[in-house]
Amino acid sequence: MDKQMIRHLTATVAYRFAKQVKAAPTHFATFDAGNDVVSPVKIVNHITVVIRFAQQLIDKTIKPTAPKTKNISEAAEIFHNALQLLDEMLLERDIEEKVLCQIIQGPLADALTHIGQLSTLRRLSGAPVYSENYMLADIQSGRVGATQTISEHQF
Repeated sequence: MDKQMIRHLTATVAYRFAKQVKAAPTHFATFDAGNDVVSPVKIVNHITVVIRFAQQLIDKTIKPTAPKTKNISEAAEIFHNALQLLDEMLLERDIEEKVLCQIIQGPLADALTHIGQLSTLRRLSGAPVYSENYMLADIQSGRVGATQTISEHQF
């Protein structure tokens, strides 16, 4: 299995995540959609744990702890740091194909699902993010930090 493709998927997660939290209004972090829907900041904290589980698949000494922050910017920074460590692990280590598949089908797929939830919550909170042709987005393997070149290629 090509680790470069998984690193590109990791960069895609970073890009889509950054788009949802970039310029989010202050009220977004604790937005209550009702019906016991989890708040955006709790979703971000959860996605960080999910990425830490991916790290643990590679390095059993890592303990997937959950951040407890209530600030969306701080939670986003912690998430991007976790994603950066995962990307470095993918780049530098020999990883069994079975583990790489588990990382894709578990943590990375789960992260994308939760990023979709953030997108829906942004719209419900009154601060929607514009749609985009993601095939034209400037996504590059290894670029997993908070600094993303968010595209203006709208539908």
